[in-house]
Parts: sequence; C-alpha cells; structure tokens
Amino acid sequence: MRPQTSQVDPGIIERFLKQQDDIENLGEQASAHDLSVKVSSPFFRLLRLQLGEAFVVMIQHDHRHLNQAKRVMEREGFPVYQT
Repeated sequence: MRPQTSQVDPGIIERFLKQQDDIENLGEQASAHDLSVKVSSPFFRLLRLQLGEAFVVMIQHDHRHLNQAKRVMEREGFPVYQT
C-alpha cells in the first residue's frame, strides 16, 4: 500500500485525529467488557485476535504511520510551510 502521488488531501490530518478520538472512545467503552473475546481482522478474515490485542495492533499501526510521516518530513527537500 504505497501512495501513487505526492499530493496530500488537506483534510487528512483532521480525519486522522478524528479516527484517534474514535479509537480512544472505543477503548474506553471496551474496558467494561471482556477483552479476551476473539475478533476477526477486517483485512484478513482468517486472522483472529483478542479484542485487547486488536486495540494494541491499531495503536502500533498508527504509530508506524506517524513514524513514516516523520521520516518523510525530515527528508532533504521536504517543503517547509510557514504559518
């Protein structure tokens, strides 16, 4: 899954932050339930994880994306925007 263009949708940051809020809210709601219940991965149905593990995977995956973005921004020639 590699982007084909260098153009970034201006709303991407807002959507990412909204997604983080949604995950946090789901985590808070799930804490009142059995986190050992098995759930299927939406990307690979044969992969089954405990609900608690699924939250960890989502968080780690998001951290991976943040680290990727940081590396791209640190590259020479990356545009610097003045606010």
